[in-house]
Amino acid sequence: QTWQIPVHLSLSVFFIVAQDCSKPVGGDNMGLKGDDILLQTFPEGKKVTFVCNNGYVTAGGSPSITCTAGNWTTLMLKCERYNCGSAGEVANGNIDYPEGTEFGDKLVVTCNPCYNMVPNNVQLFCGAQGWLGRLPTCEVVTCDPPPTVANGVVTPVKDSYDCSEVVQYKCQNDYTLSGSSSISCSEHGTFGPAPTCVRKLVQCEDPKIDNADQIEGSRPPHGYMSTVTYECKSGYVMKGGRTLTCGIDSQWSPALPTCQSKSLIEITTWCKSVKYVTLHILLSVFSLSDQICIFCVLCLWLNLKKEKIKKSGFCFCSQFFFFIYVKKLLAINAIFKVSG
Repeated sequence: QTWQIPVHLSLSVFFIVAQDCSKPVGGDNMGLKGDDILLQTFPEGKKVTFVCNNGYVTAGGSPSITCTAGNWTTLMLKCERYNCGSAGEVANGNIDYPEGTEFGDKLVVTCNPCYNMVPNNVQLFCGAQGWLGRLPTCEVVTCDPPPTVANGVVTPVKDSYDCSEVVQYKCQNDYTLSGSSSISCSEHGTFGPAPTCVRKLVQCEDPKIDNADQIEGSRPPHGYMSTVTYECKSGYVMKGGRTLTCGIDSQWSPALPTCQSKSLIEITTWCKSVKYVTLHILLSVFSLSDQICIFCVLCLWLNLKKEKIKKSGFCFCSQFFFFIYVKKLLAINAIFKVSG
């Protein structure tokens, strides 16, 4: 049997010509692997592989593509920034991540109050394989002894002081503080400015005590810790301390005493005991001699009424005194009637 081939088929010839591919372009943050990065053209069937750039890691997808008929197959590789995660902890301090924890981000370390960063001004960046560098430490702040003050003392006395610790200054007796009496150890490791002790001009005025004389002590001007001693004149009794001391506030201590008439004290005591207030007020206008005679007349009158008076000491009067001061007796009787 003889086969015959159509003339139009016998003349058809198919030619398939291979085509090269140009250099492929990858996605973001990736590049060709190995020596392929040096080539500009790639033959048919050439397979190349992409890798993520430094600081980036594979997030899925095939990294390889193939040159087919002058075109590259689709690249599926995805790359993302490397995440360093937490850098750890710093005792007595904190770590903040204001930019994040991915490749190229920077962290910030801060120390708690009264702690210093060692070393200072440390900057740590997230690298391709983790945080670059070592975390600093936070060390407690201490202060050297505070400055001394002439004519003064500081307490407590120590070789070293903790942050926020307070010291107190006190001046000697004849000096006073100028400035704050206390300073503290700051978070920077230093004490604030110390006060000064300045000599205080202490001068007490000369005491003015009626019916009294100075018998001992200093003369004006009276300086700090000067003392004076007073004594009441005859017929007077002192109430208060007889010796006074000039204090740092330029005031006498204790308060100035007073000298009171002995007879007036007895009559006043009696008047208060029997509550003859009106009589007590009027007696204050009589002279000392009149007060004594009035007191005797009162004693006579009380004896007649068989009453007693405390602290009278003696209570006797002659009729001679009675007749001399009869007018005053009548006045007193009038007062008694008014007083009830």
